[in-house]
Amino acid sequence: MPETDLQNKLAARYREHVKTMRKRAESALEGSEYAQLVICSGMQHTQFLDDMPYPFKANPHFKAWLPVTEVPNCWLVIRPGERPVLYFHQPRDYWHCVPVVPDDFWTAEFEVVTFAELDEIRDRLPVGTGVAVLGEPCLLPRLWDAEHINPAQLLAYLHFHRAAKTGYEIECLR
Repeated sequence: MPETDLQNKLAARYREHVKTMRKRAESALEGSEYAQLVICSGMQHTQFLDDMPYPFKANPHFKAWLPVTEVPNCWLVIRPGERPVLYFHQPRDYWHCVPVVPDDFWTAEFEVVTFAELDEIRDRLPVGTGVAVLGEPCLLPRLWDAEHINPAQLLAYLHFHRAAKTGYEIECLR
């Protein structure tokens, strides 16, 4: 199969994947006290008393949505009935390789907004009682109250539905 046909097939499966993920998120929110869902990709941890980072591992709920697995401090905002927003962290950095803003078959499904400084994102992310947040608790209390971080009922619903793989996820496993 020519590469273009393969890319078109993958793009079509990805569109269906995002539709499925949106339905799951919207159903999870319907049965909860929350109106919006924010998912963090994770953060880069460094070794104690050192500047050496541990290998980065993306939040599984984040990477279930999109193929951004090597960039910490990204955020996905899901509001029912709206196009999801990906806040993509592209720091200004002299010493390290800066992630390239994604432009691939999957980016059309999201509004992609870049930001350089972590302080910038604090003003862009939704906060308040109607926002559920999935991510590492050590990073998040500065923005959200603890009861809105990884709410058990919403997390259980999403965990359960992650077991059923979409055509895109199955294609990626090949």
